[in-house]
Amino acid sequence: MDIPAIVGLHDLCATICPAAMTSCSTATRASSSSIPPRRHFRNTERSSSEKVEVAERLGLIRDTASTTSDGRHIILSANIELPGELDDVSGSGAEGVGLYRTEFLYLNRAKPPDEEEQFENYRLRRRALPTLFCHHPHLDIGGDKPSESLEQEHEQNPFLGCRAIRYCLQHPNIFKPQLRAILRAAADRQRRIMYPDDFRPRRITPRQRRPR
Repeated sequence: MDIPAIVGLHDLCATICPAAMTSCSTATRASSSSIPPRRHFRNTERSSSEKVEVAERLGLIRDTASTTSDGRHIILSANIELPGELDDVSGSGAEGVGLYRTEFLYLNRAKPPDEEEQFENYRLRRRALPTLFCHHPHLDIGGDKPSESLEQEHEQNPFLGCRAIRYCLQHPNIFKPQLRAILRAAADRQRRIMYPDDFRPRRITPRQRRPR
């Protein structure tokens, strides 16, 4: 998303004054001060120029096949979360979508999406990237992604509680419509479905009756 982020600055609000000028010199080092030295701004400008140069060099090899010296081809895929990121996939030279997250369809709304809304969203991805394969994770709701549109009980540890595939297996009215939407959007195209969180395969595969 090209949005810079600085983490690990504890008690930042207590150490600098309101409206203080700050500078971020690199992606891994940051400095802040009410009166930053001029060299900080020079370093920031130099880092910005270097970032542009690196992006230009990477653009020259964007369409180069990712093949090792011994002839093994490595598939490079891009992860996306929102439909607005579809253009970035083709623009980066990715060969597919590693993860196309679906949680955003369930967030910031009172009711969950129905099958048709999900189908239209997944079909949009197919039209935008017609030649690329897609790993389609199933609904990974819960933990750090609570949803107002779904009924979720309060838990002491929601990350290890009823989330993702465990939640879906307990709520087939949520599970089945999304599965149908994914399969409908796939049509004649290969699409892989990933079930987030650890689970036993026999929980979702049909049980076979033993012959008598």
